[in-house]
Amino acid sequence: MSGEAWREAQRELDTLRSDFTPTAGTLRVRVRMTAAGHDVVMSGRGAIAQRPPSDLRMVLLGPGGMTALDLLVRGDQWRFAIPARDQLWTSEQTSKPPRGLPVSFLRWWLLRPLSGKLLSAHDAPEGTVFVLREGEATVRVQRRGEGLRMDRKSPSGTERMEVSGPGCSHAVYEHVEGRVRVAVQCEEAVEGAVEDKAFE
Repeated sequence: MSGEAWREAQRELDTLRSDFTPTAGTLRVRVRMTAAGHDVVMSGRGAIAQRPPSDLRMVLLGPGGMTALDLLVRGDQWRFAIPARDQLWTSEQTSKPPRGLPVSFLRWWLLRPLSGKLLSAHDAPEGTVFVLREGEATVRVQRRGEGLRMDRKSPSGTERMEVSGPGCSHAVYEHVEGRVRVAVQCEEAVEGAVEDKAFE
């Protein structure tokens, strides 16, 4: 790319980052998760509390109000629990989340979306394609209408996500190797300070 084309790509990426900058607050969501070869693994509602750039809490409830998933992120520390299966993973056990566990992706998307170093950019029929390097991950990002399509490759595997737009929107996440698909519909967003107890 020429110097001017590169600067224009950087400006366009900066605009995207601004459009998708998260704010402190809570999201009420509806979730449907499926795994290839199985019926619905989980369907329920929950809430996401976020305090960028470091704190995140996601609690999803399944049938009967039982906690189906509980994710806590505070800076570099994290805790991922599936109480119904008596499964728990923490950053104290391993510095890197096990392959297939979307901790790194969710931290990146919900707290620091589109962060990373711009490696390349090129034009495509549907819009500019950006390639970012964020830690050990390489992410391909492309605008799709008001939303985005992201393909992320990292030690955790190949992950894909499409979001319909910034803020309270619809998102579909896929883990390719794990053959897991999660559809998330944001029902309500409330901006404002989140109390510390949400992240305990």
